[in-house]
Amino acid sequence: IEAESAALTSTGVSIRGRWIPARTVEGYTMRTEKLREDFDGRWETDAPSMNYDMIVSAGTYNVWVRLNAPMPRSSVYAIGIDGKYKFLQTNYSYSEEESFVWRKAGTQLKFDKAGKYTLNFFCSQDAMVIDAIYLTKSGETPDKATFRQSPRTSVWTGNGADSTADAKL
Repeated sequence: IEAESAALTSTGVSIRGRWIPARTVEGYTMRTEKLREDFDGRWETDAPSMNYDMIVSAGTYNVWVRLNAPMPRSSVYAIGIDGKYKFLQTNYSYSEEESFVWRKAGTQLKFDKAGKYTLNFFCSQDAMVIDAIYLTKSGETPDKATFRQSPRTSVWTGNGADSTADAKL
């Protein structure tokens, strides 16, 4: 998922709080404003979030995030599903500062049944910049050359209406 798609005014994507589009040498990204606030423990109620509707098949998914966090504290984020906190990804150790790198979140997401869900990306503190989010059932490591956003997909919801989602996984 290209992070900046959260800033689009279309069905299936939304932002809560102070995430803003940013242009970097890598292209368009999303970053938090200078919040000067710590949202730890307030993921579901107050933390700025980017929210992406997606369609998944049942199974367990690895979560990868391509991020730039200029200091360890700004690399802390939480992942949620349907607005509910699932896990916290804490500080990474850095070999490169001020550059975008793919980092695997330490916890996997498990979906017991196929369906439409909303992936929530909650900010902990300011200065985080997100370029892309990648979910996969396999063990591959994404890289800039092979990452491709899934096309937006219309699906039958079972009640006579179409629904649009960011990614079909």
